[in-house]
Amino acid sequence: MQTLCYCVKITTRDDISLGFTSHDQNLVINALTYQANTALDPTAFTKRLDLSPDNFEVKSFIDSEVISVKDIRGGLYQGATVTAAIVDFIDLPATIDDAIILAKGQVGEISLDDATFFFEIRSKEDKLNQAVNQSISPLCRWTKRLDDDRCGLDKTFFAVTGTITAVTSQFQFTISASFDEPQWFNQSSAGGYVQVISGANQYFRLDIDFVSGNTIGLKNTPPYDFEVGDEVMAIPACDGTWTRCAEFANTDNIGGFFTGGNWMPTSSDLNAYPT
Repeated sequence: MQTLCYCVKITTRDDISLGFTSHDQNLVINALTYQANTALDPTAFTKRLDLSPDNFEVKSFIDSEVISVKDIRGGLYQGATVTAAIVDFIDLPATIDDAIILAKGQVGEISLDDATFFFEIRSKEDKLNQAVNQSISPLCRWTKRLDDDRCGLDKTFFAVTGTITAVTSQFQFTISASFDEPQWFNQSSAGGYVQVISGANQYFRLDIDFVSGNTIGLKNTPPYDFEVGDEVMAIPACDGTWTRCAEFANTDNIGGFFTGGNWMPTSSDLNAYPT
């Protein structure tokens, strides 16, 4: 008789642990209940002897009581740690790490297809494919979120904080403060984000599509509906240009090469003949 099944443990960045099993009954391993989910399908396992990445994918049906569309779109599972293993449901291991480990990694790409979610899991070896050296660019190399230590800015100094006074839709609401520099927040100019301070969406970050007066339009759907009285903080972003950096009075810390700032020869300069 076949007594083996899949078990998948997901631990979010907030240390919330969820367990799922392909068995037809719930399993309890180390006080965590692995909920029966016969649609669970960890796929495409490939273990290699070299250091190339052995990424895999986890897919299953969306369960509104466990994994909801709002939580997925709200980024709750982005960067979560996933362990996929094979267990014997007749003789359960003491912990998931004592089972037959298929793979471990972090959630990368997430996609939704009707009532099914797909989590791409990136292994630790995948980090070896990421560039660790700095690239040279005409634009600033530091993060556009203004939260890079090399940038040296306090992003909250330029933020706009207020409470929601009216909700037009899931994507648009009005706050009690206005924007003196809307170009710092609009998506067409690098875009900023909303950090939700209170309410059902507390702790979530949502990208800004546009700001106008004291109205904010969002680029992505919040996991829960906003309500009047929720407090939010709109934080600007930088487009990496000398002009924007000058607006922040921060050109001494710019991480790019510009006319009027640092200078880097172009390919035309390098190929030019002496005159």
